[in-house]
Amino acid sequence: MASRDTPDLSHLSGRDMEKVAEAIGAGPIRSLMAHKDAIAAMSVEDINKLSELASASRANCGGIGCG
Repeated sequence: MASRDTPDLSHLSGRDMEKVAEAIGAGPIRSLMAHKDAIAAMSVEDINKLSELASASRANCGGIGCG
């Protein structure tokens, strides 16, 4: 993200907004890496069910703060 292109929003500067977006984007990767052994032990069927559940919850999200 280019900090010059990110506008200020409310009390957050454009750079602060970028930091928040980067942290949100990295969250799923960090979570997967933290639980890699448990994920490796799961069956393919369980992983598929978990993936379907995650997709369904994202599809029903109405915006900021939902979930």
